[in-house]
Amino acid sequence: MNRKNDRVNRDYGFPSPVKLIAITGGSGSGKTWLARRLQRRLGRRAGLLSLDDFYRDLSGLPPARRDRVNFDHPAAIDWPLFLRCLDEIRRGEPARLPCYDFATHTRHARPRRWRPRPVVLIDGLWLLHRPELRRLYALTLYLDCPEELRLARRLARDQAARGRSRASVLRQWRRQVRPMHQRHVAPQKKHAGLAVTPETLPAGLSGLARRILTLPPKRSAGPATAGPALDVQTLSMVDINGTLVRRTYGYKPVRDRRSGGSARRAEN
Repeated sequence: MNRKNDRVNRDYGFPSPVKLIAITGGSGSGKTWLARRLQRRLGRRAGLLSLDDFYRDLSGLPPARRDRVNFDHPAAIDWPLFLRCLDEIRRGEPARLPCYDFATHTRHARPRRWRPRPVVLIDGLWLLHRPELRRLYALTLYLDCPEELRLARRLARDQAARGRSRASVLRQWRRQVRPMHQRHVAPQKKHAGLAVTPETLPAGLSGLARRILTLPPKRSAGPATAGPALDVQTLSMVDINGTLVRRTYGYKPVRDRRSGGSARRAEN
């Protein structure tokens, strides 16, 4: 931590560096609930950051195309922007964060202004998916929640807050959420420092908050990098099975057995 960042942190009344706490788990597992309850116990010392706000802005696609994008695949996240904002936050600097509109799959024109805090509670589906992220966290939590409970919560949330019908939520769960959870979310459990079940909450919240306060910050040798970026055109080729057509980004192309060429089901 350099002198400039130390000075910034002192201006906001806390020592550097910042503690990053990652809260991950499946859709409907209670990530946001847990982050908010921990913030209540930690008070002004903690700020909230959600990976959901870093979904890619699809304003360049027609509305019909936006609805066909697989939002349960990690490629739906703007990782370069997330890592850039996270670097600023963990250095104790103010930041300008995106705000995502799930009804239109676009970003709000006005960004959110981040005020530095000594503890940052981050919730998201894939916070432990990338090795360059895992090395930044002081503590990592995985919410291990039964699928039946997660689905019930997803139905309630998407119908009330995102204008979705019950049929569309169930269809997306079967086609995207369940297979993407098994492929990209559940494997993160092995990287978590703590696995939390619904039975341990909310009774364990106070102890967890105390543990966070006593944790040393995770010092990193340098900024995290996101690797190759995925543009909107590439993102539109993520099919319901989470497979990218292009080989450029490390995914094998899907072969169309009828034509012998690469399939482009998400574009048809």
